[in-house]
Amino acid sequence: MKITQLRKPVVAMSGEGEELHVLGTTLVRKAGEIDTGNTWACFEEIAPVDTASPLHAHPWDEAYYILEGEVEILVDENIVMAAPGCFVNIPGGTPHQFTVRSFPYARFLVWFSPAQSAESFYGALAREMGAFPPADMNRVMEIAQKYNVQVYTIE
Repeated sequence: MKITQLRKPVVAMSGEGEELHVLGTTLVRKAGEIDTGNTWACFEEIAPVDTASPLHAHPWDEAYYILEGEVEILVDENIVMAAPGCFVNIPGGTPHQFTVRSFPYARFLVWFSPAQSAESFYGALAREMGAFPPADMNRVMEIAQKYNVQVYTIE
């Protein structure tokens, strides 16, 4: 009897992985939906000081593991100053945001589950908006809406 394995093991060495340049950050795909059967994706994120995401929520789970630097993470109404070794899990639908507080950058791993929606969202942002924060935030909001990402405005 021959056993057929649908997925293959993934090894991504330091510096390896497809790079996506998204709104001032670099995301390096270490494993994605194709590798994991859409169960999860893992990216290494490198973001310069003062980089911040807006307060937002999305249907997929997201988790951070800080490798270098400090990242302030707002989860629901709790603020965590995440330093190397800190792990933060954010269930889908939970409002959150991050701000890089260390100079010159922070480096962290980000997991998404399931993988496909998150990968598609970040891929669309990379293709349409590129590496630097866009002048057209309306287009960012359209992309967010397409992928069920709710961006909150603070008044």
